[in-house]
Amino acid sequence: GGTTWKRLEGNGLPKSPVGKIGLAMTKANSQRIYAQIETGDSVPALNVPQPANGRLFRSDDGGATWKVVSYDRQMMGRTHYYSRMAAMPDNQDEAYFLASNWSKTLDGGKTIIDPPFAETAGGDHHDIWIDPTNGQRMIVSHDGGVSVTNNRGNTWLRTQLPIAQMYHVTTDTRIPYTVCGNRQ
Repeated sequence: GGTTWKRLEGNGLPKSPVGKIGLAMTKANSQRIYAQIETGDSVPALNVPQPANGRLFRSDDGGATWKVVSYDRQMMGRTHYYSRMAAMPDNQDEAYFLASNWSKTLDGGKTIIDPPFAETAGGDHHDIWIDPTNGQRMIVSHDGGVSVTNNRGNTWLRTQLPIAQMYHVTTDTRIPYTVCGNRQ
């Protein structure tokens, strides 16, 4: 908990308080760790360095030291809702970030790429699985269902699931009553 975080603060991590943290490691380099850390006031800003803030941190020595590699907030927008990421098992510099946006890096986090819509899994991305033996194959869940790729995200098979997320539910006054709701 708090004692461990205080000990790590001096090693390049932001000062507390911090919010949500998303972590990713890669089999391509067991010393490489990525950490998305919610810092600052969470006001959207693209690549505007702020001394005590950051968004994507990286360690290349198994977590002993850290450095900010990106201040780009698109990779972790609406942190109360999103904060997932995954690193490729066969390329230490390639990682994917899930938020309402779909973004990725191919250079260890220095550049965050916002791919064209055709190369995104969907919208409002919630979780990701990357095949640990084949980085070409990924599955991503999002508000539209589930998307599967077998070519590293160049194209996606989008599947709608017969389920929904209900935001509001109400009934009318008839007998028997009718339940109404809106779904996402």
